[in-house]
Amino acid sequence: MKCDVSTHENYSLIRIYDDHLAQSAFFEIGSLVQEALQAGPSNLIVDMSHIDFVDSLAVGALMAANMTCKQMGGGLVLANVAERITKIAIIATSNTLVVAPSVEAAARSFLN
Repeated sequence: MKCDVSTHENYSLIRIYDDHLAQSAFFEIGSLVQEALQAGPSNLIVDMSHIDFVDSLAVGALMAANMTCKQMGGGLVLANVAERITKIAIIATSNTLVVAPSVEAAARSFLN
């Protein structure tokens, strides 16, 4: 999975450059989350601007990442999510995952 992680004052940003998040990404997402949480704040933003497909295992990995962040006193926000993926994620997770229209909007959500 092509991605990078950067740490900011109130959050860490995971940018994923692949167009598919599928079964093969399940463990990689968990590793990225652990890396980001060890490097900085317990708030994570996952920039999904390049992704046009997400399977159920990847949604499960994102839900697990969200739970890990919450257990550490933070949160996870998905940014730049394609509309059809947003609908699937919201339905599949019963509104558990937070979606923002941009990385900037996601970052602002951690200031409140």
